Amino acid sequence: MPSGKQIIEVDYVGLVSGKEVDKSNVFEVFYGDLETAPIIKNCPLSMECRLVDIYDAKTSEIFIGEIVNSYAQTEVLVNEQVDLAKVDPLLFDRSSNQYFSLGEIAGKGSDGEKYVLR
Repeated sequence: MPSGKQIIEVDYVGLVSGKEVDKSNVFEVFYGDLETAPIIKNCPLSMECRLVDIYDAKTSEIFIGEIVNSYAQTEVLVNEQVDLAKVDPLLFDRSSNQYFSLGEIAGKGSDGEKYVLR
Protein backbone atom coordinates (compact mmCIF):
# COMPACT_ATOMS: atom_id res chain seq x y z
CA MET A 1 0.00 0.00 0.00
CA PRO A 2 1.85 3.08 -1.18
CA SER A 3 1.63 6.39 0.65
CA GLY A 4 0.83 9.83 -0.69
CA LYS A 5 4.55 10.60 -0.62
CA GLN A 6 5.02 8.08 -3.44
CA ILE A 7 2.46 9.52 -5.89
CA ILE A 8 4.98 10.41 -8.63
CA GLU A 9 6.55 6.94 -8.76
CA VAL A 10 3.25 5.10 -8.36
CA ASP A 11 1.57 7.10 -11.12
CA TYR A 12 4.58 6.66 -13.41
CA VAL A 13 4.56 2.85 -13.18
CA GLY A 14 0.83 2.93 -13.91
CA LEU A 15 1.29 5.14 -16.97
CA VAL A 16 4.02 3.24 -18.80
CA SER A 17 3.94 -0.30 -20.11
CA GLY A 18 6.45 -2.82 -18.83
CA LYS A 19 6.67 -4.11 -22.41
CA GLU A 20 8.17 -0.79 -23.48
CA VAL A 21 9.96 0.52 -20.34
CA ASP A 22 12.04 -1.28 -17.72
CA LYS A 23 10.36 -0.22 -14.47
CA SER A 24 12.40 -2.54 -12.25
CA ASN A 25 14.59 0.26 -10.90
CA VAL A 26 11.76 2.63 -9.87
CA PHE A 27 11.40 1.04 -6.43
CA GLU A 28 13.83 -0.76 -4.16
CA VAL A 29 12.43 -4.24 -3.52
CA PHE A 30 12.92 -7.25 -1.26
CA TYR A 31 11.57 -10.79 -1.29
CA GLY A 32 9.43 -12.20 1.49
CA ASP A 33 8.70 -15.70 2.75
CA LEU A 34 7.53 -17.05 -0.62
CA GLU A 35 10.60 -15.62 -2.39
CA THR A 36 8.58 -15.42 -5.63
CA ALA A 37 7.42 -11.81 -6.02
CA PRO A 38 9.17 -8.52 -5.30
CA ILE A 39 7.78 -6.37 -2.49
CA ILE A 40 8.36 -2.61 -2.54
CA LYS A 41 10.64 -1.78 0.36
CA ASN A 42 9.51 1.83 0.87
CA CYS A 43 5.78 1.14 0.99
CA PRO A 44 4.57 1.66 4.55
CA LEU A 45 2.38 -1.46 4.38
CA SER A 46 2.67 -4.54 2.16
CA MET A 47 0.97 -7.91 2.02
CA GLU A 48 2.59 -10.97 0.51
CA CYS A 49 0.03 -13.23 -1.15
CA ARG A 50 -0.06 -16.71 -2.64
CA LEU A 51 -2.18 -17.04 -5.78
CA VAL A 52 -5.14 -19.31 -5.05
CA ASP A 53 -7.31 -18.96 -8.15
CA ILE A 54 -8.01 -16.89 -11.24
CA TYR A 55 -11.56 -16.12 -12.36
CA ASP A 56 -12.24 -14.99 -15.90
CA ALA A 57 -14.67 -12.07 -15.92
CA LYS A 58 -16.11 -10.47 -19.05
CA THR A 59 -13.63 -7.60 -19.14
CA SER A 60 -10.72 -8.79 -17.01
CA GLU A 61 -9.33 -11.50 -14.79
CA ILE A 62 -9.89 -11.55 -11.04
CA PHE A 63 -6.98 -12.89 -8.99
CA ILE A 64 -7.78 -14.52 -5.63
CA GLY A 65 -4.91 -14.59 -3.17
CA GLU A 66 -4.17 -15.88 0.31
CA ILE A 67 -2.26 -13.46 2.53
CA VAL A 68 0.91 -15.21 3.67
CA ASN A 69 2.62 -12.35 5.47
CA SER A 70 2.27 -8.63 6.13
CA TYR A 71 5.09 -6.11 6.34
CA ALA A 72 4.81 -2.68 7.97
CA GLN A 73 7.40 0.00 8.49
CA THR A 74 7.95 0.74 12.16
CA GLU A 75 7.01 4.41 11.59
CA VAL A 76 3.37 3.43 10.92
CA LEU A 77 2.96 1.24 13.99
CA VAL A 78 1.40 2.27 17.29
CA ASN A 79 1.47 -0.40 20.01
CA GLU A 80 2.38 -2.96 17.30
CA GLN A 81 -0.79 -2.08 15.33
CA VAL A 82 -0.95 -0.31 11.96
CA ASP A 83 -2.11 3.31 12.23
CA LEU A 84 -3.75 4.12 8.86
CA ALA A 85 -3.28 7.85 9.36
CA LYS A 86 0.48 7.26 9.52
CA VAL A 87 0.35 4.96 6.47
CA ASP A 88 -1.31 7.77 4.47
CA PRO A 89 -2.61 5.28 1.87
CA LEU A 90 -2.77 6.46 -1.71
CA LEU A 91 -6.12 5.64 -3.33
CA PHE A 92 -6.82 5.96 -7.06
CA ASP A 93 -10.25 6.56 -8.58
CA ARG A 94 -10.21 5.46 -12.21
CA SER A 95 -13.49 7.21 -13.07
CA SER A 96 -12.18 10.66 -12.09
CA ASN A 97 -8.50 9.88 -12.81
CA GLN A 98 -7.57 11.32 -9.40
CA TYR A 99 -5.70 10.20 -6.31
CA PHE A 100 -7.17 10.50 -2.84
CA SER A 101 -5.95 10.05 0.72
CA LEU A 102 -7.86 9.28 3.89
CA GLY A 103 -9.78 12.12 5.47
CA GLU A 104 -10.92 12.71 9.01
CA ILE A 105 -12.16 9.93 11.29
CA ALA A 106 -15.80 9.25 10.37
CA GLY A 107 -16.81 7.22 13.41
CA LYS A 108 -16.00 4.27 15.66
CA GLY A 109 -16.38 0.55 15.17
CA SER A 110 -18.98 0.53 17.95
CA ASP A 111 -21.25 3.25 16.49
CA GLY A 112 -23.66 0.60 15.21
CA GLU A 113 -24.63 -0.18 18.78
CA LYS A 114 -26.65 3.06 18.71
CA TYR A 115 -28.93 1.66 15.99
CA VAL A 116 -32.47 1.14 17.20
CA LEU A 117 -34.90 -1.09 15.31
CA ARG A 118 -38.10 0.76 14.54
